[in-house]
Amino acid sequence: MSRNIAVICLNYDLDPIHHFIDQIANSSIIIACDGAYERLLFEGIQPHLVIGDFDSTHVGESKVQCILDKNEDINDFEKALNYTRNKGIEEIVVFGLLGGDLQHQFSNQMILFGHEQNIRAHTPDSTLMRLLPGQRYSIRIEKGSTFSLFTNDCISDICIEGAKYSLKNETLSIGSNGLHNKSVGSVIQIEYSEGRLLLLAPGIIRFE
Repeated sequence: MSRNIAVICLNYDLDPIHHFIDQIANSSIIIACDGAYERLLFEGIQPHLVIGDFDSTHVGESKVQCILDKNEDINDFEKALNYTRNKGIEEIVVFGLLGGDLQHQFSNQMILFGHEQNIRAHTPDSTLMRLLPGQRYSIRIEKGSTFSLFTNDCISDICIEGAKYSLKNETLSIGSNGLHNKSVGSVIQIEYSEGRLLLLAPGIIRFE
């Protein structure tokens, strides 16, 4: 494989399922967060690793690798991300991000925001990408798609190419100035030098 990719499955619907199947075919490791293990088995998929406090699943006599982590200060999603970071995995693809109540969903999104990793989280109708400073991203996106950029601090020297509202070495702050941009082709390019940045777009988008 050309890249070291982990697929992390949370205990919620794995839609869009056809894209999920494509992603696991190209991944180096499939990680189930606790109860997601049984969802994967239902789809006929055996993960390489199950991680969590095991309050939502029973692995039984399965030979799958298990990591029991009863730390109540972090949830199973963060435990899985910590594992991938410690293993030096380059790219993370997440399914099931929007499971649970609104508080749980918001917690998962803030965890995605906080981790310094290249992460794509797919939901049934959108993709969220955690972008890192100091990297130049080429992102495959459907032409004419509306996308938004979010930060929880201040983004320095941001450059955006391939969009209706291009930027060159500008500042992006908390608020609405990153909302509702539009791609003019099938690829947008983004880079910035400092801060935390999250890209949200409809449908399936991916790193080029």
